[in-house]
Amino acid sequence: GDYYSGPREQRWMVSDWRGRPGLWAPPAGYYWMQSGGQYLLMAAATGLIAGVVAAIVGSAAPAYPTAPGYGSPY
Repeated sequence: GDYYSGPREQRWMVSDWRGRPGLWAPPAGYYWMQSGGQYLLMAAATGLIAGVVAAIVGSAAPAYPTAPGYGSPY
């Protein structure tokens, strides 16, 4: 539920989420972004962080979004 205030450059956006363990299809209006050792599921318009997944395989289970309108990614 925090807001991301760092840079939102195209080079940090993850377009190949299928090839990244733990990521799922972002809903309309959201995208994945890599920030350090984690992936952030962010709202494009506001920067609201709706989900966080560790970028290192096996380090932690994904934190699935709990915002209204989200269902399980499976």
